Amino acid sequence: MKKIAILAAFLGTLIEVYDFSIFAFLIPILSEVFFSSHEKKIAIDFILLAYVISYGVKPLGALAFGYLIDYIGRKKTLLCTTALMTIATAAIGLLPTNEMGMMHPWVALVGCRIIQGLSISGEFPSALILAVEQGRRRPALSGSLAFMGGGLGLLFANLSAYILLDLLPHEEVIHYEWRVPFLISTIWLVCLCFITNKIDDSSFNRSVVRSSFRDLIANNKKQLMVTFITASLSASAFYMTFIYMPTFLSSSLNLHSHQSSILITLISLIVYLLALPGGDFGG
Repeated sequence: MKKIAILAAFLGTLIEVYDFSIFAFLIPILSEVFFSSHEKKIAIDFILLAYVISYGVKPLGALAFGYLIDYIGRKKTLLCTTALMTIATAAIGLLPTNEMGMMHPWVALVGCRIIQGLSISGEFPSALILAVEQGRRRPALSGSLAFMGGGLGLLFANLSAYILLDLLPHEEVIHYEWRVPFLISTIWLVCLCFITNKIDDSSFNRSVVRSSFRDLIANNKKQLMVTFITASLSASAFYMTFIYMPTFLSSSLNLHSHQSSILITLISLIVYLLALPGGDFGG
C-alpha cells in the first residue's frame, strides 16, 4: 500500500505540473487563438495577465487546501485538487475561439487559470505529505519522488508543445490542434483515480490536529518567514527560467522562433533534471 501511495503522489504531481505549465508554453499560440483581432503585443499581454493571476491566487489555495489536508486527509485532497486542475485544463481546451464568436475569452481563461492556481497549491503539499508519511523508513526519498513527478510533468508539457509545433503546420495548430495538449491529461486522471482508490487512508486521524492557524503563526514566525522567502525566490527563478523563457525569447526579445525557444528550454530542463541527483549526492 505504501508503494501505491507514493505512486499516486508521483502521478498526481506530474499531472498538476503538466496541466499548469502547458498554458505557459503555448502563450504565443493562445494569443493568436483567442485575440486574433488585437495587435500581437496586446494579445500576448492578455494571455500573460491570465498566466500571472494564477500565481497570485496560489497563497489562497495553499491556505484553504492546507486546512483541508489536515481535516479531511491527504487522499481526498489529492483527488480533489487533481480533478479540479484537470477539469480546468480540459475546459481551456474546449473553449470556443475568437473565430467562433466568443465575446469575452479573457474572462473564461482567467477563470480557468484561477482554478488551476488554487488546485496546484493544494495538490503539491498533499502529495508531498502523503509520500513522506507513507515512506517512514526513508521519508526524504519518498518525498523527493513526488517532487520528481513535478519535474517530469514540466518536461512532458515542454515536450508536448515542441512536438505540436514541430509536426504540424502553424495554420493547423491555430485552427484546432492547440487543444490536444490540454485534453490529454484527462487520461492520466483516470489512472490516478484508479491508483488512489487503492490507498489505505484509515491511519489518518483528524483528532491529532489541535493547534489553530493563529497558534502556528505565533509559535513559528521565524521559521515560516525563512521558508516563505526561500521558497518564493527559488520558485521565481525556476518558473522564469524554465516556463516563461520561451515566450520571453520569442515574443519579447524576438531572438528565436517560438519552436526554437521551446527547444532551448527543453534542453535546459533535461540538463537540470539530470543534474539533480548529482546535487543531492554532493549535499
